[in-house]
Amino acid sequence: MNGYDITGIVVPEPKVQAISDIAGILRGEISATEAYRQVIDKLATNPEVRRLEKFLHDHQDAVEYWTAQLEDEGFEPEKGSGMWGTAVEAFVATAKILGNTAAISALREGEVYGLNMYKDMLNSMSLTPAQKSYIRTELLPMQEAHVQRLEGFTITTSH
Repeated sequence: MNGYDITGIVVPEPKVQAISDIAGILRGEISATEAYRQVIDKLATNPEVRRLEKFLHDHQDAVEYWTAQLEDEGFEPEKGSGMWGTAVEAFVATAKILGNTAAISALREGEVYGLNMYKDMLNSMSLTPAQKSYIRTELLPMQEAHVQRLEGFTITTSH
């Protein structure tokens, strides 16, 4: 099955799969930035929120990388997170209602999901060696660090 780029040119199947994989992970990274913004907004007055801001910036960098990858291939990247973002938003909103610990747990679950997506992408036959190298050297270590740091992350409540 072939697809078409934004100019209407036929695109071979492997490239269609690569674009699909990249668009999917881009939506996931956009969702992560949205989730972190929600939790950071909720905890804005807490000094410990600065640690979460670092994670937000990491995901913003990943959004920029995957956006550039799609643009370099002549495709217009999506600007939103789609249905995935709606699900994440609902999950984080529920967690925010339940408290800080649940919100942090929701972020951690998202990080674990992202980590698994990146591991799966390493097996994709459609990604370039450079993309796989970036995943292996930059994105996997980032995701693993986020998961580990969120494991014992606690937000103290100020009185």
